[in-house]
Amino acid sequence: MTEASLFLIGGDDDSDALWALVARWAAQARSLQSLLVLMDEFPDHATWVPGFEARFRDLGFASVRSHLPEVRDQETPAALADMIRDADTVYVFGGCIERYCLHYVNAPVTAALCEHIARGRDYLGMSSGAMIAGGRVLLSNEELPFYPWFEDLRSHVTGLGDATIRTAGLGLLPRAIIDSHFNERRRQPRLFNALEHDLVATVGIGLDSAMAVHIRGTAVTCHGRGQAYVYIRGEAGIEGKFFRDGERFCLPEGALRHL
Repeated sequence: MTEASLFLIGGDDDSDALWALVARWAAQARSLQSLLVLMDEFPDHATWVPGFEARFRDLGFASVRSHLPEVRDQETPAALADMIRDADTVYVFGGCIERYCLHYVNAPVTAALCEHIARGRDYLGMSSGAMIAGGRVLLSNEELPFYPWFEDLRSHVTGLGDATIRTAGLGLLPRAIIDSHFNERRRQPRLFNALEHDLVATVGIGLDSAMAVHIRGTAVTCHGRGQAYVYIRGEAGIEGKFFRDGERFCLPEGALRHL
């Protein structure tokens, strides 16, 4: 079976750095036939679609298609699952992590993405798109219960008592929590705290905004500026290390699904 890959980018604070990382991935991608971009429902995201798709075509993709939740004829999970099955590469953009969980973490979409990975196809995730690939997802902060869409997530979250509110992710890395904009937004304490309390996750990966990790099997290669922070919970506690551009490390067996 062809080995799939995950290419996870920490953020989009620097647009040039973001596209340089995507170009680095595209230069070694197995297929540039068809790309599906999953986006948030922010109003300005719709205005970005034409330019966004054009940049991917410039990288060599023959076909680029985008999905925004407010496009009603695309909105049903079953229809989106079919779009995922037709794509060689799925790229999940950044935005509001809570809305990504609401729109994309559901049985048909999750199953289609796991099938996508099992078939040896590629997943790119940037910021929230990187975070949602984990088995568990860190939500924004203690103010989350006051957001209007929180009631739709309430039955799925844990951690309200320890200030690291968590919900289910896509499970492409079923025992991992991924955090983005890591140094820029000083997120080290919340990832460490989540690993201490979560009953599922044993691996935490924190990515600075201009840093990416390319995961094949359990092998991970770092690309970009800044650092990738890796925390592993074991019998002796939580051990943390950091890695820079070009450095490699291995994830524990069982951290990834189908890779």
